[in-house]
Amino acid sequence: QALETEERKEELQIDQRLAALASMPEHLLIPLAEKGIVTLDDFADLAADELLEELGEEAPTQEAAAAMILEARHVAGWFDDGEAVPEAPVASGESEVSEAPEEAVSQEGSKEETSTDSDT
Repeated sequence: QALETEERKEELQIDQRLAALASMPEHLLIPLAEKGIVTLDDFADLAADELLEELGEEAPTQEAAAAMILEARHVAGWFDDGEAVPEAPVASGESEVSEAPEEAVSQEGSKEETSTDSDT
């Protein structure tokens, strides 16, 4: 069965960077690929609720989905903040998941305000 799984992953052309995500359970790769999510960028473009909808019964928790997507965005180079990628959430790790995206937004917002102020 493991051989069949590997052959199916090759057939679906699943990006090795997506498969290599630390937070990505291997059993989700084929269902994602069957829905057209085969690259790291495809996955990083998702919102957590979209991922949950795509996976249906196989979906992780909202917090785990958010952490997986955040890790994909870090690996894909969406952030240039030098911060470590948060680990997949456990009961005490939920705050990390909810704080990281807000911090990124606030940093971008402050940069925009600075450039706007200097233009006037």
